[in-house]
Amino acid sequence: MVKLFSQGRGVLLILLIMVMPVAFAQTDRSFSADQADSQVLLQELEQVQQQLLQIQSAAMTENPELQEQAHSLQQTLLKAMRDNGFEPGESLERVEQLQQRLQSEHGDGAQREAIADELRQEQQRLVAAEQEALESERVRQISDEFTENLLQAMREQDPQTDALVLELQQKHAQLQELITARSRR
Repeated sequence: MVKLFSQGRGVLLILLIMVMPVAFAQTDRSFSADQADSQVLLQELEQVQQQLLQIQSAAMTENPELQEQAHSLQQTLLKAMRDNGFEPGESLERVEQLQQRLQSEHGDGAQREAIADELRQEQQRLVAAEQEALESERVRQISDEFTENLLQAMREQDPQTDALVLELQQKHAQLQELITARSRR
């Protein structure tokens, strides 16, 4: 089964909850390739995300108690998702497979577009299942506690954490605005 909390994977649970996955934006490359402003924004967003991942990784590495909290949250979240009738392990594996196919696909644009669409749909299913699980009071409490502890550890690691989180949220909102505006054309 794929781990939700692996070092080096997307922005752990905290940023997934806070700004929606940047993976959605990353899969829109083919959609926005002709738009220089979208590409620049995506690159900036990825740079900020990478900075936060490095801070997060260092904070997690230096804090075994936080690692235990992350594991506990992961188990609680996975159980809640399964209790709601969703199998997160299968979905995460599917996302990983689609990402690999998208990266290795050198064929025509239509094939890449179909893979990207399927990837977006699976990511959206995963996020929806996670959000449904977070509606549980118990899961939300554990998540909130972990999120605050993680942010505090990240702030101790790098005082610029809050500014970077805000910048990531703003860039994500800008990207969503561009995508929405383009879809209205």
